[in-house]
Amino acid sequence: MILSEGLLLFISFVITKGSDIDDYTYPESEYHYEDYNMTGYYEDGLGSGLEPDYIQETEVVPAFIEDESRLEVDRGNTARLVCTVSQLGSSLISWKRVNEDGNQVYLSMGDTLMIKDRRMSVVVSSGSPASSTLTIALVEEKDTGDYECEVSSIPPINKLYRVEMRSPPRVKVQGVPESGNIVLNLGDTLYLTCQGFGDPAPSLHWFREHGLLPTGEQTQEGERLAYSSVRKEHSGTYGCTGNNGFGQPSTQLVTVRIKHEPEVVVYKQVSEDYIQLTCKVESYPEVNEVVWSWSGGKLQPSIQTETVESGNHILNVVRKTQKPIGGTYTCIAENIVGKQQSSEQIEENNRAEEIQDILSRHDSNLKQDFEETAEQISSASSHINLPIHIGKSILSIIFFFSPLF
Repeated sequence: MILSEGLLLFISFVITKGSDIDDYTYPESEYHYEDYNMTGYYEDGLGSGLEPDYIQETEVVPAFIEDESRLEVDRGNTARLVCTVSQLGSSLISWKRVNEDGNQVYLSMGDTLMIKDRRMSVVVSSGSPASSTLTIALVEEKDTGDYECEVSSIPPINKLYRVEMRSPPRVKVQGVPESGNIVLNLGDTLYLTCQGFGDPAPSLHWFREHGLLPTGEQTQEGERLAYSSVRKEHSGTYGCTGNNGFGQPSTQLVTVRIKHEPEVVVYKQVSEDYIQLTCKVESYPEVNEVVWSWSGGKLQPSIQTETVESGNHILNVVRKTQKPIGGTYTCIAENIVGKQQSSEQIEENNRAEEIQDILSRHDSNLKQDFEETAEQISSASSHINLPIHIGKSILSIIFFFSPLF
């Protein structure tokens, strides 16, 4: 069948007239708006004056601005931790304390303080950028450590801060009684530990007052001082000193006492009138008593006098006496540990025996002349009236013994 040219033109017009593109519905499986890039369309000016049905919003992400995260503060001063955040939006800034065990405690949320501590406060600035300042007044040792600034974004972001305190050194010797005295027995172990406090941490050393350490050293570095099998020589006052260059060094003293028997020493001093015996006793604990004994018998108070001076026990023995004083004098000291003694010898000092010894060397005639002369001297006021017949031997005897008359 052959169609005329006019009929074909008519059919073409009818088909074009009835085909409206807006009336066609595309299946959802075939069309996705997101697959089309409208940006280029509008940038080319092709879509001028038209509004797209879909525009994706840009996500705002908070970020920390560089702040000082390590703060050093002197004891008793104020610490201020500043946390600055850009693009905070509707998020909150919080502060947390990070304990040594890792647990965290909220100190503040926004401008609300979460703990009851009048030394702490928080100030929030909502400007751009936003910030939160945590203030700790009158800083103490317990305030040192880690803190965390947290922003409640999704997910949250965190920044760690650290507070360190510069403080003068302080030392403490552990295990020392309030009296400051440590008492040991002979053979025990002496073990002392010194703990230092302060920021920065102090260096520690040990010393002994009024002398060297038992090892012969002037000082010993470190926190521990230990000696095994102590002797009496380990007694003394020890000190631990800490120094960190901030403030004055700190020192604590400890007195170490070793229990031992008394140590007794007797010294003799001779003067014109007395022989003085001094008994020096060193012991710990103190002696219960100190007594003198004499090999010649019981002490005679009129001749042998006891006194105590500066802790020393002194016995004064009179020289100018006709009574016997010679013999061994012993000082005896005793404490709860034991008893010790020390002795000193005194020679007899009897003038009558000296005279008798001299007389025995002369014949009986000289002895008789001496006795007669002695009677004259005792009744005379001077030696001027001595008989001329007295021999040289008799004169020498008279002048030798003249102090006795």
